[in-house]
Amino acid sequence: MYNKKRLGEENIRILLAKENYKEDFLKPYNRMLHKSYQVGRLVVEDADCIEAEIALKSRIMALKNNNFIYSDERLLGSILGYTSTLYPKARYASEFLRKLLFDLNYETTIILYIRNQDELVESSYLQYFREQGPKHDFESFYQGLKLERLSWRNVVDPFVSDFSEDCVIIKNYGLIRENLDYFIQDFFQIFSDLKDIKLYEKTINPSFSVKAMEIYGIVFPYLTSQERNKFQKVLKESFPLDEYPAPFLLTSEQRESLISRYNKENKMLVTDMAKTETCMENKDID
Repeated sequence: MYNKKRLGEENIRILLAKENYKEDFLKPYNRMLHKSYQVGRLVVEDADCIEAEIALKSRIMALKNNNFIYSDERLLGSILGYTSTLYPKARYASEFLRKLLFDLNYETTIILYIRNQDELVESSYLQYFREQGPKHDFESFYQGLKLERLSWRNVVDPFVSDFSEDCVIIKNYGLIRENLDYFIQDFFQIFSDLKDIKLYEKTINPSFSVKAMEIYGIVFPYLTSQERNKFQKVLKESFPLDEYPAPFLLTSEQRESLISRYNKENKMLVTDMAKTETCMENKDID
């Protein structure tokens, strides 16, 4: 019988463990993606692709339990700012994972969290700003985006094609704002019987206030990458959003344009593919 409680408990430990295997895997994987993106296809015999495949296979095979969760949005490629469209390398990630997991004979469920494009654009800019500093103001960042190519279909469809619609679940990322504990519990209940999960008492990823952005933009050129990460934390704690105003990024017209273009499609994706029965449900575990 499928032991959902045990799977949930073990994977909570996996997700919360402070391990560095992601970086070790993603370096060759991202090199492979970059080359594949240039030639327009996934070249499985490419040396970087083989290196990435071996690295993740080794990680998977080292797990004591054959059932596991792997979560990392970077598998889909760069965020907006580094690219003008929504995760243009998603199809390479899907193809790579399909081949990898097929070789390992794993039954797979893909869980994708999507957020409204207006929120995604603002969040991406703030992350880009943290990493690149005041290289671009928001307006120039926004003008560099191909707004007609921000559909989540560009991410969802490759996984549906490679793994089938029954194996892909779409969730609304907006749940995280309402209740973080519920958001986490909702995720684990896809494959676990665990109830009343409480892992955090407050938001774990606070954003920049206007004041924090102003100071960070001035100091950014003088800090090393390691110093920037530490300084970001200091600024978020010193100028929190509950005391200082949040940055005003999208205009009301820009926001409405994105909402009217994509919200209907987003709701359809979540409604049609928010199933709870997954491809793992019928898999027996000893």
